[in-house]
Amino acid sequence: MDYNLLHNLVVMAKSSTLKQAAAKLMRSEGAVSKDLAKLREQLQDPLISRIEGKNQLSPFMRELLPKLEQGFSQLDNTLLPSEFVASEFTGRITLALNSHLFEIYGKKIYQQLKLEFPQALFTIRNWGADTEKGLLNEEVDIGFHLFNQERSQSIRQLSIKNIHLAIVSSAKHPVSSLDDLKQRTMVISNIPGWNENRRVFLEALQSNGYSIKNKLVVDKFAIAKELIFESDLVMIAPVELFDLSGGFATLAIPESVINHSLKLCINIKANFMNSTRHKTIISAIQKSVADS
Repeated sequence: MDYNLLHNLVVMAKSSTLKQAAAKLMRSEGAVSKDLAKLREQLQDPLISRIEGKNQLSPFMRELLPKLEQGFSQLDNTLLPSEFVASEFTGRITLALNSHLFEIYGKKIYQQLKLEFPQALFTIRNWGADTEKGLLNEEVDIGFHLFNQERSQSIRQLSIKNIHLAIVSSAKHPVSSLDDLKQRTMVISNIPGWNENRRVFLEALQSNGYSIKNKLVVDKFAIAKELIFESDLVMIAPVELFDLSGGFATLAIPESVINHSLKLCINIKANFMNSTRHKTIISAIQKSVADS
């Protein structure tokens, strides 16, 4: 049975004439009449008869009409997206955070998400070499990282905050000028998902005549901070990642030397942009970062 024919039958049955039904269906009266003839043949019943200038329903049609209306109503409700209620969600939410950002925002993000999703199961990972693949495979719901122009085009990067670069050193061994860098050892912290292929800041310094001879590559950011705090090592990093009242000093970097704006971004697979669940997660992260 043709779904459209049954839908048209309901309209015909609730109209006083076929002409009125045709107007409602935005079809010609002749086409509606043909639909009725086909339905009469398929259902082996007159269905609707013209009596005294008005449509009259057969006994069978009188019984069928409320069933059809109920059926279409149930089908329409089935096709409508169900309302998402974060407080009732009991599934798993998986996040991946850049390890540098984890220290500052990880706890606040989790606490805010727990308020929104009190019954959810959470997994929070450090962003690793396989995180981008995890986002694309839908094993990771949301990623939180620095903007990366080399990120897959299937992943949207939603900027939520700008961060500011500086030369960071121990307060006991401050950097007075960029020329001091030529005599100091620069700590480079590996950031999976961002600087595996290029050392953008070092390239910028070198192109402006500030060649760094001594470099120390450190995988863990917490260790990098300890090394800087306890020695004359230096680092180029966002000032937001350091407690400047706790023994660290900074030197601003002129934009003419490093004109590289860093943005904190939420990473989400493109086809989840309209997902209510993902929008709620994004909102929670935005609030966590804004309050920090």
